[in-house]
Amino acid sequence: MRRRLALAAIRVLEEGPPGEMFSAPRQERTRRFLRRVLH
Repeated sequence: MRRRLALAAIRVLEEGPPGEMFSAPRQERTRRFLRRVLH
């Protein structure tokens, strides 16, 4: 079955080198996301 998605409210939360984003994210939302995904 083919599917299509429509996305809304996409925002850039952080920008920077990957190592910096993973070791010291600036935004709480990014920290929560990384905790869920990496642990």
